[in-house]
Amino acid sequence: MAAQSTLKSCSSCQAAFTSYSQHPPFAGIPQAKAPFQCLANLTVDTHSRGSSLTNKGNCTMALHTGALIAGLPIELIIMIFQYACNDIQRWLTALSLSLVSREWRSIAHALPELWTHIVVDIRRTGRLEMVLWYLHLSRDAPLDVKIDILGDEWESEHTLSLRQVFRNATRWQRADIRCSSEDLQVLKGIKKVGVSMLEILRFDVAGSGLEVEKCKAFWDAPRLREYAPGGVAPSECVVAWGQLKTVVIRDFFGGELFEGLRDAEGMEELVMDEECFFGSAFGAGISIPLSASRLTMRSVPRLVDSTFMGAFSLPSLTVVDISIAHGSAVDSRFVPSLVGMLKRSECSLRELTLVNVPLDDEAVLNILVCTPQLRALALHEPAREHCITNAFLSTVSLPELRKLDLVWSYDACEERVLDLVERLEKLEAVVLGRRFGLGLSETTVEGMNVLRKGGLMVSQW
Repeated sequence: MAAQSTLKSCSSCQAAFTSYSQHPPFAGIPQAKAPFQCLANLTVDTHSRGSSLTNKGNCTMALHTGALIAGLPIELIIMIFQYACNDIQRWLTALSLSLVSREWRSIAHALPELWTHIVVDIRRTGRLEMVLWYLHLSRDAPLDVKIDILGDEWESEHTLSLRQVFRNATRWQRADIRCSSEDLQVLKGIKKVGVSMLEILRFDVAGSGLEVEKCKAFWDAPRLREYAPGGVAPSECVVAWGQLKTVVIRDFFGGELFEGLRDAEGMEELVMDEECFFGSAFGAGISIPLSASRLTMRSVPRLVDSTFMGAFSLPSLTVVDISIAHGSAVDSRFVPSLVGMLKRSECSLRELTLVNVPLDDEAVLNILVCTPQLRALALHEPAREHCITNAFLSTVSLPELRKLDLVWSYDACEERVLDLVERLEKLEAVVLGRRFGLGLSETTVEGMNVLRKGGLMVSQW
């Protein structure tokens, strides 16, 4: 049952409103043990034209809103507020905006979507007053919840905060939970309410070596479409793998999740996050087909050659996106493993993206040989390893290609680049550019203009 129906509510927009701590949304809030800076120590003077936001015991910041904001349309202010509050990592932004002036508070309180990010972290935030305010002002809007209860810094107020967040579990749309195996029992309160609106779940479980009851709070989540298991004991959380559309592999991925990934019959996208890696014996000697049509890699996982690439095939694969951070290393066995997986899958790849992947031209050509039906290619070479060379440009053959995106450093002759574009007869759109902010030559720009006049969509990166 939602908190609003079980606790007495009061008007949150009275003219006499001066402080969140003095004007609680619900009756019966226990007195905090210590002043809480974001609420108890912040007040706003609403009687002056240039409102003053005061942090007691620290400093005063005069925010003269009349000159800067008065001329802006209300629609634009709303868009700015919505943009500023769309990240749960900055979930206190809505509170800060509402403390600037009476006008800003009125706007913020009228927009439930600004208050939908709620964080309960036993080491940092999640005090009861703040949680109740966010639940109150978000009204019935879907919630984005982050809960971190890993540790022993528990206080009674954290328990009360969790209880209120759990009572609103029917409104959860996204949930990011981090806990130990022993704390899984705390989550039983979620199951009693249900998570009928939950679509995205990120769950980290730190193992303890003890036999504990698995968390089944998310087993009956009819809308759950994306799941990101993590920690050393991710199988402690039970989900309906068969209904998932996206699976994000994070942290350690051992054999305990093998069956879950295999049972994800409706999976459309498989994502390898930046920190994922596999157990050395994972999937040895097995090749299980997965239903995913899209493979996204934000890293090249360790031990990938002997584990994941050999454990699964993706016969329905049409899109591969490998975009990694600058400076990331790639094992020399990665390309043979990827090529082997593509050949074994016998898939018809349509889109391939390789961004900052340190491969030479021969390695990229070996990958492209497996993709004769490719429709779109995005190739951004990293700073050190060069794959877009004159030899590559002269050799590559992609007769079905419609879209081409090339970003190179030094080794490629721009004339050869234009020759490749002209050679691809079915090409419809092309993006060309050089790294490090280097511009294209005048001759190349003129050539691009000629191609543009011929009907090709040409743009510069």
